[in-house]
Amino acid sequence: MDTFRGKVALITGGGTGIGEATAIAFAREGATVVVASRREEPLVNVVAGIRKAGGEATHFVTDVQHSEEVESLVAHTVEKYGRLDVAFNNAGMNITAPILETTDDMIDVCLATNLKSVLYALRGEIRQMRKQGGGGAIVNNASASGLMGHPNRAVYCASKGGVVNLTRAIALEVAPENIRINSICPWVIQTPMLDEGWSVDPVMVQSYLDATPMRRAGTSDESADLVLFLCSGAASFLTGMNVPIDGGFCAGVGQASPLEK
Repeated sequence: MDTFRGKVALITGGGTGIGEATAIAFAREGATVVVASRREEPLVNVVAGIRKAGGEATHFVTDVQHSEEVESLVAHTVEKYGRLDVAFNNAGMNITAPILETTDDMIDVCLATNLKSVLYALRGEIRQMRKQGGGGAIVNNASASGLMGHPNRAVYCASKGGVVNLTRAIALEVAPENIRINSICPWVIQTPMLDEGWSVDPVMVQSYLDATPMRRAGTSDESADLVLFLCSGAASFLTGMNVPIDGGFCAGVGQASPLEK
């Protein structure tokens, strides 16, 4: 219960889904937690739950599409708690549309939310960790869709593929300072984003489940457990990795699946 005692953890997209589960898990393991997203109400609820359970947390409303707001988020974290030890860059959005139906605005918003926001966050987080003398762990939320392509999801795949290679590049850059950068690559996880997928294209979502060897969706708690492992001392020699959490999906890529029918 004390894996992260004395550590300060920052989570973007922390109001729902994987971000919420990760915030609660960090607090349960002793971390002081800062959660951020564009909508305040879910953040208030997450913080209230953590405090009710005896943890310490605060929230900061942030639109991660804007670099100045991300910088303010990191500054707030340090002003409030004095340091930053671990971070989960989780904020993201989904976009499903054939390429010829994809507008400029859709492209801009998806890339800003899923990719540029991670760049902004890494920049601020690494700067602060360097001020503290180095050391720290950062996890980005990429996607199994960043490791392969899917029809009608070109922009989403491109944004998450960018996070995958960004994770590798920045990990190499800061490895000598003992700042570790990894990503998780979720496949079908039971979150509000998946609920949205069911409403937009249930046939597509069902095909993803059918192509998953474990024949089920993952949970936000399972994803949170992976984030905590990657930020913990148990992963102290692991950096630059993009780790699928996918029920075996990536292991079976290349085999016949419902996606190919």
